[in-house]
Amino acid sequence: MLKLIFSIFFSFLLVGPSGQVDVETLKAIWVERFTRFVEWPESMDIDIFRIQVIGDKELAQSFENVFQSYNIKGKSVLVYSTSDSYNKNFNPHVVYVTGKNVLDEVTKDVADGPVLVITDIKDGADKGAMISIFVKDSKIKFEINERAMSGSPLYVNYRLKQAASRIVN
Repeated sequence: MLKLIFSIFFSFLLVGPSGQVDVETLKAIWVERFTRFVEWPESMDIDIFRIQVIGDKELAQSFENVFQSYNIKGKSVLVYSTSDSYNKNFNPHVVYVTGKNVLDEVTKDVADGPVLVITDIKDGADKGAMISIFVKDSKIKFEINERAMSGSPLYVNYRLKQAASRIVN
């Protein structure tokens, strides 16, 4: 029942005139929804919520378009795009990785830090991402890496874990 409620919650989307939403826009909306179930340490003074997208400029543009209308945790969102590397100086709250060659570097760089790492690469949670988004049966689903989440100072609400298609340990 909880998965059904969660699916309905995640399905409440901005739909264009054709009744369709492109996958990049859906991913951006899912990222916003994920942040509703994640808490960053109180010691972090978040003035602007920062998202870094690595490896896909079109996806970054979709993120920018979505976050002109949405905010995260009551804060405006700044999206930063790079082609192939993690920018430590940007100090992101979320890193969305689209290239598997970069995922290992990112997970090492943010280890033990308050950064939510999300990817859409195949078996991304098995490869170290905290959340991995994938398409199955024409639906967007996600899996969670329990070890990466528990090793982070982020607090993840149990409802997000219950809604995941799979938990990787």
